[in-house]
Amino acid sequence: MSLMSAIRESSYRELIEILIDVDDIPRILPEYDLGLMISNYESGPLVLAEYMAAGLPFVATEVGEIAVRAKSSDAGIFIQPGDVTALAHAIDSFVEMSAYERKKMSENAFHFARRHFDFTKSLDELTKFYYQILKA
Repeated sequence: MSLMSAIRESSYRELIEILIDVDDIPRILPEYDLGLMISNYESGPLVLAEYMAAGLPFVATEVGEIAVRAKSSDAGIFIQPGDVTALAHAIDSFVEMSAYERKKMSENAFHFARRHFDFTKSLDELTKFYYQILKA
């Protein structure tokens, strides 16, 4: 069964929107309650950084460097690639969370992104690294 078929048959079908080729990600992400990143292979995936920067909790497969770094952040729910049952349970778990739990997850996502994906912080660290190399 395809993902689109599964969504059409789901009791959540009225709550799910599939976005493709969106240009203004930072503007629209705050409008959503949950982000999904379901993939078998990723190097980043940058979409997790985008979700977290917007304070958007997520369900994601545990693939890529960002997923490894964010696993302990309590900003989202991670599952193994290809585990459709775990995906369904993770979405159900999110839907059943209290408003406080969802808000806390959102705050965790936002703060994790600020600590780990802030460009100015990364630039400062890179500058310090270059000065250390030059001094050596």
